Amino acid sequence: MTQSTVDRLTQILVAQYLAKNAHEASLSQFLQETGLPRSAVEAAEYEALEKVVAERVEYNESALASQLAQNSLNNAMPELDPCFGVRAWDYTQRSVTIPMEKKPTSMAIDVQFGAGAGPLVGYLTASTAARTVSFYDRDLHVLRELQSTSGVVKKCGVLAGSSFYYTCGFDGSICVYNASFERTLQHQLHARIITDIQFFQVEGRARYLCFSCGLDNYVRLHSLDLDSLSVELHDSYKLITPCTSFQLAQEPVQKLPLLLLTRLDFSHILVLGARDGKLMEVSKIAMNSAQFSAHSFNARSICLLNLQKATDSMGSNKHLVPIQKGTMVAVATSHTPFMRLILLEMPDFSNLCEFNDANPEIYYDKVLRNMTTTIAQDQFSQPIVKAFPHASGLLVGCDSGIYAVDLSNCDTWQTVPGDKRVKALDVCDNRIAASYAGGDLEVWCFETR
Repeated sequence: MTQSTVDRLTQILVAQYLAKNAHEASLSQFLQETGLPRSAVEAAEYEALEKVVAERVEYNESALASQLAQNSLNNAMPELDPCFGVRAWDYTQRSVTIPMEKKPTSMAIDVQFGAGAGPLVGYLTASTAARTVSFYDRDLHVLRELQSTSGVVKKCGVLAGSSFYYTCGFDGSICVYNASFERTLQHQLHARIITDIQFFQVEGRARYLCFSCGLDNYVRLHSLDLDSLSVELHDSYKLITPCTSFQLAQEPVQKLPLLLLTRLDFSHILVLGARDGKLMEVSKIAMNSAQFSAHSFNARSICLLNLQKATDSMGSNKHLVPIQKGTMVAVATSHTPFMRLILLEMPDFSNLCEFNDANPEIYYDKVLRNMTTTIAQDQFSQPIVKAFPHASGLLVGCDSGIYAVDLSNCDTWQTVPGDKRVKALDVCDNRIAASYAGGDLEVWCFETR
C-alpha cells in the first residue's frame, strides 16, 4: 500500500462525506484544491467515512474520547439563544496587508479609524511617541502630519458625522481641527492626561456630548459646539480607582447615550447615563455571580457586540453600538497565565427614564459564557478586545499578536502574522489597524479567499 493510494482514498471518502451532508460550498472548494473529478463523489464501491471512523472508535473508544476532550480548552457549552446572532467564524476570510504610503517613524500610541457616517469614514489617524499625529485617507495616503505642542498625543481621531479631527495631549486638553487641519478649538478637559474619550452627536446639530476620563480619575461630560466653537462642562463623576475600560453606546428608543466603564479592583461594569446635562449611575453588571465580593479580578478591556441586524439604522451616531435585544458585551480579564474572556448579555435599557440613580440595580444573571483562551499574559499585560462583525467574532490584541475569537465554539487562534506586543488596535468594517511595541504600524483587509 503506497502513500499516494492512502491519500487518494482519503480524499474520496472526505468528498463523499461532504456531498452526503450537503456541504456544497465546502465540497466545491475541496474538489478544486485536490483536483478530484466530480465522478469520484458518485462512486459507490467504497466504505462510508462514518463507518471507517466508527470502527476505529470501537477499537479504542476510551482513549479516543479522552483525546477528543483535549481538543478544546472549554467544556461543551450550550448554544446561545438565536436572538444573539452568534454563529461560527467566517473561515473564508483571510488577511491581506494594505501598503501605507508613509508609516510613522516612531511607535504609534493610538490608532483610530473614522467610523459611523460622514465624509471621514474609514480615514485613519495615528499619534506617535515622537509627538506627531499622522492623518491618512481611505487609501492610506498621508493627508497631513502635525507636530503636537502639548506633549505626546494620547488620543486622536475623527468626530463622527463631521469633517473635523481631534487630538488630546498629555496636558489634558483637546484640540479640534477642520478639514484643512487648522486648529479651530482648544480646551482643557482634565487636569491630567486624558486616557479615554468618546463623542455623542446631538441629533441634527454640529454639537457633541464629550465623555472623557483622565488620570485624575474623573469621568467628565462636556458639550462641544462646532458652530460657536465653544465648550461647556456639564458634570463630573469621581471614580474610586483608575478606569480600565471605557465604551459609549446608544439606547435606541429614546436615543440617549450610555457609558459603560470598568475600574481597577472592581468586577462590575458601571453603566452611566446622561440626562439633563447630568451623569447618573443607571446600573451595574456583575462579571461573576459573587454577590458578597465586588472584586476577584480586573477587566482589562471591554467591547459591545451586535451580531444581528440593528433594529434602528436611521439617525446619527452610527459609530456607536445601539443597545437592543441580543446586544452583548465582551470582557478581557486580568487572569494569568492565560486571559479569560467573559461574554455578558446587556440589560434592557428601553425605559431609561425610570431608572433610579439613588439605588441602581445590580445584575448578577447576565453572564452568558466564561471562556478560557490560549492568549498568554502576565500582570502587566494590556489586552485590547474589539468586535469584528465582518467575520462574526472578536479580535484581541495582546502580548503575542492579534488573536481571533470564535464565539460559537469558544476557540482562539492567531489570525494575522506577527507575534509582537500590540500597543493599539482598531477595526473598521473589514479593516484592522494595529501598532506594535517595536514601532511598526500595520493595516490589514480581510477578504474572501
